[in-house]
Amino acid sequence: MKPTSLIFSALLLSALCALVFSEHSFGPEKCCFNYVQLKHENSIISYKKTHPGCSQDGLIVKNRRGMELCINPSDEQAQRIMKRLDTESQKPKNN
Repeated sequence: MKPTSLIFSALLLSALCALVFSEHSFGPEKCCFNYVQLKHENSIISYKKTHPGCSQDGLIVKNRRGMELCINPSDEQAQRIMKRLDTESQKPKNN
């Protein structure tokens, strides 16, 4: 086998291994890097906290339109949203 073919094959094999291992890596799915100030906090229908592996804490909120936005979890607004949604989720639903 020629040396150039051997080098090319080794590079191709390395690239494929890197691709396979990167697809199966475990880490944060979404992180917050910037926060927004919400105008209508009543339009928020759900929230989730960011992964501990993110560089900064964040709260990902979802509005009625399906948009996901990042807000600062230590802000009073975020605390009100979490309290409201937690209370609503504990209410019994009438059928």
